[in-house]
Amino acid sequence: MSSPIYVPEPKYREIDRANSCMSIIDHGTCKTVHCNNAEYVITGAMGSGGGGDWACIWGAKVVDLSVYNGELIPLKYNAHWDEVRAGNRERAYAGMLLVTKGKRQIVVEGPQVEFRKLEVGKQLTLF
Repeated sequence: MSSPIYVPEPKYREIDRANSCMSIIDHGTCKTVHCNNAEYVITGAMGSGGGGDWACIWGAKVVDLSVYNGELIPLKYNAHWDEVRAGNRERAYAGMLLVTKGKRQIVVEGPQVEFRKLEVGKQLTLF
C-alpha cells in the first residue's frame, strides 16, 4: 500500500460519511469523494481501539466506465469475487464495476489507499 493520504478533519468526516462498504455488497452501489484531484470509493475503516473514531479509512481510485482502460474486464460484485476465488484476479477491488448513487457507472481503477486525519497540535498548558 502507498503512503497514507493525510486530510484535514472536515474532509476526513466527508470521507467517513461516504463509506460504501455495505452498499457495495448489498446493491453494488456507492458514494464517491474527491481528494487531491482524484475520485475515490470508500471501502472500509479500522477502529482506533480507543473508541469514537477511526484510525484510518480505506478507499480506492475510481474512473467512469467510459474512460476506463485497465487490463481487467469490469465485473459487478459477485462476478468479481467469483474471479478472485477462482484465482483469476488479485484479492482487491480493482476492476470492480460499481454504480454511484447518481446512477453513473464507475470502475475501481487503483489499489487500496489509506486516508488518515491530519492531527492538529494542541496548545500546551504551562501553568
